[in-house]
Amino acid sequence: MADCDVVAYMADNAGCLPCGMKVMNRAARNAAIDAARADFGTAYIVFPNPAYGSWISALAKDYMTMSPEAREEFYAKTLTE
Repeated sequence: MADCDVVAYMADNAGCLPCGMKVMNRAARNAAIDAARADFGTAYIVFPNPAYGSWISALAKDYMTMSPEAREEFYAKTLTE
């Protein structure tokens, strides 16, 4: 890779971008995205996958172990905030 210049990063999740967001909580991720705002749409291209992804754990740490009913309750609460 030493002979290559990266033109753009493309990902389905901001955590996959080189902003270091992978292990951040929701507030820290929002702040990091705000700080890198100028890069989104130019250097960072995000193709969201709304069905699943590691981004969900930033919203609910125990999401992967939630029952379907708990997930529905979580969606109802989160989508109305």
